[in-house]
Amino acid sequence: MGEEYKSKRNIFQNIGLFITAIASLATMASIWYQLRSQRPEITVAITDLQNLTSPPKVSQLTAKYTFAQKPVADLWQVKIALINSGAIEPCISNVLSAA
Repeated sequence: MGEEYKSKRNIFQNIGLFITAIASLATMASIWYQLRSQRPEITVAITDLQNLTSPPKVSQLTAKYTFAQKPVADLWQVKIALINSGAIEPCISNVLSAA
């Protein structure tokens, strides 16, 4: 009976060693996947472009724009979207909007 117990114990130790080795390999693969170099890439898209100093569409309406007591000839409002397009498998698109 003692010999059978030692044999079963030896089998369980070998199974435990095998499971530990597989878990170690999976951990190393996961760390390598997380730390491997990714190519950073940002896509910039113009979502809205508006000339604020264009002549008004109402007759006899005029406007003069100044900044720091200096006339402004061209004043534009630009809205852009920054998209993190260099991610390997993005779950959610990271979009920032600026005015």
